[in-house]
Amino acid sequence: SNRGHHEMQFYQNIFSTKQDLGQTSDQATYALRQFIPKYFGIVAMKNDKKSQLYMKISDVTNNFKRPCVIDLKIGRRTYDHLATEAKRIRAISKYPLQDQIGFRIDGMKVYNSITGNFDIYDKMFGRKLDQVTILHGLSQFFPNDKEWKIRLIDKSILKLEALIQWFNNQSKWIFSSSSLLIVYDGDPTANNEMELKMIDFTHVYESKIVHKSMQDSNPNFKDENTIYGINSLLNSLKQLRLDLLNNNRYNTTVEHQFTNT
Repeated sequence: SNRGHHEMQFYQNIFSTKQDLGQTSDQATYALRQFIPKYFGIVAMKNDKKSQLYMKISDVTNNFKRPCVIDLKIGRRTYDHLATEAKRIRAISKYPLQDQIGFRIDGMKVYNSITGNFDIYDKMFGRKLDQVTILHGLSQFFPNDKEWKIRLIDKSILKLEALIQWFNNQSKWIFSSSSLLIVYDGDPTANNEMELKMIDFTHVYESKIVHKSMQDSNPNFKDENTIYGINSLLNSLKQLRLDLLNNNRYNTTVEHQFTNT
């Protein structure tokens, strides 16, 4: 599809860029590699007698015994500059609070040490959350053990601060409808590592193309939409950490149906 081809081109662009110390935009593009899955090129596979091209990218969950994963859709807007009015309305209607909150939980898989299964939280769980209950939703992702939870939140904050620094230092790319994956190991005996990667790049464009198509006479090449979303997530995690240290409990319960796998 066109969208798949566009994402393929983006990965190729990022992973073919040399670290040119003289070119700021090349430096930024090269530095982005640490925040996205590794790209290994394209492979052709037969599908219904037709040959189709697929991207080979690293599995972010690969090094974890019991990978707990949260998928966060980042930004106040989840549509790009090419979206029709109908597409914009449809995107906003999915989660009208996205404009204020700046992110939404699109799904979670959390290891349940009592049942020995994974609890799956779907898109509808995230869409029921508001400015108050969003902290409860984020808290559900991390383990119940307070010290362990705070340790993982601290690691998430450090990684998000590095990512926001990258966004503040670059003006080449504008991201729309991209997601952040955060992964940790639900097995307390496993290593305490954590991964944070951006995914979903079908709506990423060079900022000069975006501003040209919008006939922007005074273009701001910073990706303010994504910066707002990451900052909001960062502030939410910092607030969650503070609440845990102050032993604040969340009285707000969020109704959800999760399936065990």
